[in-house]
Amino acid sequence: MDMGIRSLVADSHGHLIDNPKHARKTAKRLAHAQRTLARGKKGSHRRKKAKKKVARIHEQSVPVHEFLRTKRRLRLVWWR
Repeated sequence: MDMGIRSLVADSHGHLIDNPKHARKTAKRLAHAQRTLARGKKGSHRRKKAKKKVARIHEQSVPVHEFLRTKRRLRLVWWR
């Protein structure tokens, strides 16, 4: 097995698993939401909304990562 940047994993049989691109999109969304939160005035209604948005983005990203990690493991096992 070989881990890289273009493809996440390449095994000895030549099978490639692509790197997930959803992580970049989630990171951009999270960065924007965190900047909005940082600029907000403490105690304001908009800052509370921004805080909820940051929490929601974190909650949504974790299940996706876990699902894809499990999917990749199963794919590696079935290829052999």
